[in-house]
Amino acid sequence: MDIKIADAFSWLSKDGKLILAARMLRTFAYGFLSVILAIYLKLIGLEDFYIGLVLTATWQIV
Repeated sequence: MDIKIADAFSWLSKDGKLILAARMLRTFAYGFLSVILAIYLKLIGLEDFYIGLVLTATWQIV
């Protein structure tokens, strides 16, 4: 089963592919920022429980 990525999204228009790519990039950036935020909060001495609360609260806002 040799399906190329370009063939899998052939039913999408060019604009649809751009929207999908932008959404994937934005989702990756949110996830990456969450990791960076957790590391930063740990480095400044926040306890794990409070880091979890902060990440949960920021996820609800986004």
